[in-house]
Amino acid sequence: MKESLSNVIHSAKEIRHNAVHRNRVEINELAMHLDHAVALCTILGVQEDLAKVKAIRHYANTEIASIQAAKQEAEKKIMQFMKSL
Repeated sequence: MKESLSNVIHSAKEIRHNAVHRNRVEINELAMHLDHAVALCTILGVQEDLAKVKAIRHYANTEIASIQAAKQEAEKKIMQFMKSL
């Protein structure tokens, strides 16, 4: 995914703002911020940081997928329970 530099910089500002103010961040916004963080590290040429951010992004994506799967399973069980009433 190729992002404009202005989008990446804006995202970096948002990451900092959300961290400082401990704001809740929606999953899709978090994924976008992680993608932009990878892009920023690539632009800056900081390989060690790039590897760390990629690892964080991979972990977050894995956890997000797990949570989404659990949510779908819970919804399925609730619907089955409701039908049995």
